[in-house]
Amino acid sequence: MATFPSTLIQSREKRGAGRKRPAPSLLLAAAMLLTTGLYASGGTRFRLEEVLSIGGAQSDLISMWVGAAVDQEGFLYVTDALESALKKFDPSGRLVKSTTWAQPGGGGFGMRRYPLDISNRNVYVVVSSPFQSSVKVYDSDLNLKTSFDLPDPADDLQALPDGRLAYSSVSMVKDRAGCVRIIDRSGLRHKTISCRQEDDPATLSMIDFRFADDGSLFVVFNYLDRILKLDRKGRLVWAKGLLGVSKVKTKKILFKTVPVTPTFKDVALDGAGRLFVLGGGYSRNRSRDVYVLDSDGRLLDTLTLPQPSHCLVVDRFGFLYARADQGMTLKKYKIIGFEDDDARR
Repeated sequence: MATFPSTLIQSREKRGAGRKRPAPSLLLAAAMLLTTGLYASGGTRFRLEEVLSIGGAQSDLISMWVGAAVDQEGFLYVTDALESALKKFDPSGRLVKSTTWAQPGGGGFGMRRYPLDISNRNVYVVVSSPFQSSVKVYDSDLNLKTSFDLPDPADDLQALPDGRLAYSSVSMVKDRAGCVRIIDRSGLRHKTISCRQEDDPATLSMIDFRFADDGSLFVVFNYLDRILKLDRKGRLVWAKGLLGVSKVKTKKILFKTVPVTPTFKDVALDGAGRLFVLGGGYSRNRSRDVYVLDSDGRLLDTLTLPQPSHCLVVDRFGFLYARADQGMTLKKYKIIGFEDDDARR
């Protein structure tokens, strides 16, 4: 379990005194980070160029895509929430095959996404109901091979090089929230990495994550202004805030106070170790700003998507995928400027 000094991440609320104000030194640090972000965005190094569009308002290819992954040959796998379906597209955007699963409770419209990943020609998809998740395993032709239940709901998924799977757990129980769990292909738990601070509310501890090739772990919090890097042993390397947000908007539902505005919505890594973080409701361009950081947490630039997205994918070829038209369209972009940047490394 990683423990994080409060001075590295954000101020802790003095709950007993009812004060909700960051310490002055942390306000200064947040201001410096925000200034850095504005400077990087002003001095643009990279830009997006659309190279492929799949679906659209006049097409029935995609109803509302909520997860995507790309294999080594450039084939694209997409989960569709309205159809409870997994779809495979070739590199030119042609639909190759589609398969569906039975979804309890009348479909997945209310789910944030069905995450998926690919490893060794296996496609792993998390299928969730409100209180339970299962992993369905398909081959590259979308034939179902097996399925197994997870002990708790999952919100993100990654297939690891050693054959194991990692997922982020979703829980209202404090000790189970904000964790990345590593399991084998039968669902047996091998390891749990806690990414939250001890006094973080469970409702603010939803996370997205990505393991790098060297085993280090990058984590973004969906409802806190917090990005982390942990080493392969789960020790904190650095923690950053980008937005200067000290308190998120919440509302009360029954007996729970829940957040309503996300800070960060997704995270991806490219082959050069750059981190891509999709901003949420506190970004200058809501759900459109993509913050590009290096592996040390330095902000390189801010890309802006043409339309809001909830999901971000960067493939091994350096292309970025995001959604448009409320999920009816999937856009593929080339990131212009990365070639020059890589040449200077």
